[in-house]
Amino acid sequence: MAASANKSEVFVDRLSAGLEIITPQIYAKGLSIDRVDAMDTAISLMSDTIFFGRPYFNSDTGGFAVVSTGAKSVDVVFEKQYIDRPVVNATIVFDADSPEGSADSAFLNDVKYAVTNSTVDGFTISLNRSAPADIQFNWMAIAIKDARLFSSIS
Repeated sequence: MAASANKSEVFVDRLSAGLEIITPQIYAKGLSIDRVDAMDTAISLMSDTIFFGRPYFNSDTGGFAVVSTGAKSVDVVFEKQYIDRPVVNATIVFDADSPEGSADSAFLNDVKYAVTNSTVDGFTISLNRSAPADIQFNWMAIAIKDARLFSSIS
């Protein structure tokens, strides 16, 4: 027995086709998800964002640095280069792990510090004199889109 095939012929002047992709729209007062990823490079949150839990950032956003006894500075180098120079803050810290009397020593020696050499690759914490003891700093670097500069008026 021979196999038969059904064939159809269509004669048209024009063939038009369309594709409709239907995606669900969610209207809710809250959204609970386990993970958010971007297909390209960044995720944009287009309105104010409130965190009720603790936000965690990578090690280029914050950390610790120590200016060792006798030194005048410490360099902090980012693992990944920022797109623009970040805003950097540093704070001298004397906590439970600090040697006893190190705060008094820093105060008595009038140790002052500043963030210097800030670039997309890192920054330096510089002291006005050699550290009388190990001095620990907490630091944060935050990328600000279109950061504005304000100047004093004379």
